[in-house]
Amino acid sequence: MKSILLFAFAILLSVTAIAQYPPLQIDASVVTTATGVTVDVPITAGTNWQNITSLRGTITFDTTIITWNQMSFWGLTNPSGATFTYQGAGVITYTWASLITIGPTLSAGATVFTLRFNAVGTGGQVSPITFTNTPQILFWNNGFGWSGNNFTSSNGSVTITGCSSPTAVWGDSTNQLIGSFTDSSTGTPTSWAWDFGDGNTSSLQNPSHTYAAAGTYSVCLIATDTCGSDTLCKNVTVTSCPVALGTDTRTECNSLLWIDGNTYTASNNSATHTIVGGASTSCDSLVTLNLTIITTDKTVSQTNVTLTSNQSGVTYQWIDCNGDTPITGETNQAFNATANGSYAVIITNNGCVDTSACYTVASVDVEENKLDNEFSVYPNPFENQLTISFSELINSSYSVTIQNALGQVVYQFQPSNQSSNIDLTSFDSGVYFVNIKNSKGTQTVRIIKQ
Repeated sequence: MKSILLFAFAILLSVTAIAQYPPLQIDASVVTTATGVTVDVPITAGTNWQNITSLRGTITFDTTIITWNQMSFWGLTNPSGATFTYQGAGVITYTWASLITIGPTLSAGATVFTLRFNAVGTGGQVSPITFTNTPQILFWNNGFGWSGNNFTSSNGSVTITGCSSPTAVWGDSTNQLIGSFTDSSTGTPTSWAWDFGDGNTSSLQNPSHTYAAAGTYSVCLIATDTCGSDTLCKNVTVTSCPVALGTDTRTECNSLLWIDGNTYTASNNSATHTIVGGASTSCDSLVTLNLTIITTDKTVSQTNVTLTSNQSGVTYQWIDCNGDTPITGETNQAFNATANGSYAVIITNNGCVDTSACYTVASVDVEENKLDNEFSVYPNPFENQLTISFSELINSSYSVTIQNALGQVVYQFQPSNQSSNIDLTSFDSGVYFVNIKNSKGTQTVRIIKQ
């Protein structure tokens, strides 16, 4: 008796739960699109999408405006189990069952599935996307034991945006009897119909046409898209004129920007360019380029204090980069520096003059750290502060000059104390040279700023 009562209570509880469970909300989106393309319509969840395990229903649409393509997205589990069948006449049925008893839950606004259609209507037409109960009744089920066809649905739609006919626009150019025509119509034409005015036609967008005789012809273009067409006619004149031939012989250094707009960096004897009306008869001229490019190797090889130009058989002039002044007598391919500094070479090659980059020489008669026990420079290398200390009392005969690797003076002073601290924080990292001069002569210390 107790078992019977418990069974009856369970049945009553289940029926009560089913009766009390609110309806499942499902919504179709409202979208707009252009004609001739595909469009996706999301179907989204509303309320009560909890532990869903199965789903089926029917959707209808207007086949004169959109046609069925496919289900392009599935938002629940087991997408392979979702079957979408087009029944014809604008009717789609769908059926889905979860692989597990605890089904997925969707939040309000989440996409359940997305339907893809082909937009075939004309501008301004609207196809509803409607949920119906035929031929397959709307039905749902979930893992809590609730199920039914108590849907609350919101229908959607696809609107085809309006379109406008193209405006025919075109340009032309002629070369004797040849006419070249370029379409620049506005809008989105999908086909072109050219009438060249001599009985010949073309459906190319940008055609060329050779006329049999000189004259003026009425050329027409009809530009067409899915919304309509537009026609533009213009007169085009072609002439019969012999082309004058000529050769442009040039010898240039490194490169040439020619009349055709191209830059040539190598010798060339095949490039041509047509000068419209360039002949003395006002006919066109066809010019052939005969170009010789003189190239010069501006690089320099360096071995200690010796700099050697990598270009052979030319004229050389070595210069001091500090002032770009020529060095007297240094006109050979190789140059031996006798003082630290920065040097380059000017190369003259068959009338073409080029200058190499500057190369630094920093190892001529340089002594490191302490020299002759008369003074010391430390620390070396240093970071920001440099100290110069003298072994004897300072008098006015001492002067200190600091040069960079290019030989440029970047700091100088006349010491008045036996030890001088110099702040070189603002200096760049690299090699510098401290030149200390007194009545006995000048000595140099090579230092490195880290």
